[in-house]
Amino acid sequence: MTDRVRPVDLVLAIAETLHQVHHQELPEVCERYGLESGKPGEAYDGKKWYVHRRIKSWELHRLVVLGGRVLDDFRSEELEELMRRCGTRGVTGDFKNLIFAANGPKPEIVLRDAVNNQVEIVKNAQFCLVYDRVLPNEGLSWAALVRWWSESQGRPTDDLVHPGRLLYARLAEALDPNSPPEQLFFKEYCALYGTHPIDKIPALIPQVYLHYDPYTARERRPPGHCHANAWISSCCYLRTSG
Repeated sequence: MTDRVRPVDLVLAIAETLHQVHHQELPEVCERYGLESGKPGEAYDGKKWYVHRRIKSWELHRLVVLGGRVLDDFRSEELEELMRRCGTRGVTGDFKNLIFAANGPKPEIVLRDAVNNQVEIVKNAQFCLVYDRVLPNEGLSWAALVRWWSESQGRPTDDLVHPGRLLYARLAEALDPNSPPEQLFFKEYCALYGTHPIDKIPALIPQVYLHYDPYTARERRPPGHCHANAWISSCCYLRTSG
């Protein structure tokens, strides 16, 4: 990622982009994107402010998802540039998804879109976790990871202590039971969450999986051909470069 993109930047760019929509159609378009319903009269008073009022308090990851949907329907160089800087548009995107912590059979992953480096879990997705939000410039903190997990579970995020304990237990299920060093390292590192500001300390991510199948269609291999998977399973913390 390059320059930091603020939520307010995306709010203004999305509102400006949707200004292209006729005021009578804007409420219906906004509802299609999951925004609060309204009436054409409200949009007639100011189309940009109609949109702005509905998304001004959204967090960055929600705005990024909305921005992508808006760009699928409307053209905007400003919004396109902001999305590119978020690492979500074009072939130069930085961060796609983080697949980790399987507590059952390992995920099977194929490369669905080689141009945009998009992968898809085709088997055992129910056993792993997938973090697919924009990676903060300062790296993925334990607080950010707990907040994401809480929201994905439909839990409140006003207090992260209890959901943090639940996430810790969930991540521990993915550790190798035959590897005491891995379990010891995980336990000792996670103890730091109780003694340091959780929005400053990097999250420890157990069992990160990378899998590459260059053909994706198994029938393309000639009979008797040995299929080789390149995969990495590791315990690491994720940070941005630079």
